[in-house]
Amino acid sequence: MEISTITNTGYVKVPFEILKNLGLTNGSKVSFIKDGDKIIFKKIDKEIVDEDKKRMLDDLKAAYEEKLATEHNVDEYGISDEDREVVRLVKEIRAELWEKRYAHND
Repeated sequence: MEISTITNTGYVKVPFEILKNLGLTNGSKVSFIKDGDKIIFKKIDKEIVDEDKKRMLDDLKAAYEEKLATEHNVDEYGISDEDREVVRLVKEIRAELWEKRYAHND
C-alpha cells in the first residue's frame, strides 16, 4: 500500500511504482471513479481519447452543417436584412470577447 498527501491545491503525487506499473507518463490521461468510500484511479487508453475527440468533432460538424442549412433558409422565416445585420454584429462581438477571454489559455 502506498500513501500520498493531498496538497492545498488538490494535487496528489502518484507513487512512481504505480505510474510505472500502469505505464503512465507525463501527459497520460486517467479517470477517477467514485465507488462508495473509495476512488478508483484508472488509466485511459489513447485510442479511447482519440475516438471521443473524433466523435465530438463529428457532432460539432453535424451541428454546424445543420446551422448552415437553417441560415440558408432564413427567408422562409421572414428575417429581414436588418435582423441579419444584428445577428452578424452579435457573432462578431462574441468572437472578440471569446478571443480576449481565452486567447492565452492554450
